[in-house]
Amino acid sequence: MGIFFNDTKYGYIATEHTDATKEGKACAQSIMGLVAQGDASISAAKAAGGITQVSHIDYTAHSILGVVADFCTIVKGK
Repeated sequence: MGIFFNDTKYGYIATEHTDATKEGKACAQSIMGLVAQGDASISAAKAAGGITQVSHIDYTAHSILGVVADFCTIVKGK
């Protein structure tokens, strides 16, 4: 994670299912590392995309000077 700026994406889980037709995203935000809110869970991302079978899961993280940050879970499947 960068001290001044962070904009990363990384994969975590993949299954043998490669025919993903849907995508769901769920995020959590933080302000100055003092207040955080949101639901970046896999379950929330599945629900947002109407997904029942997961093919893979990615994560993204964005931060600017640690003042504003967000962390998202992206689920793809069908």
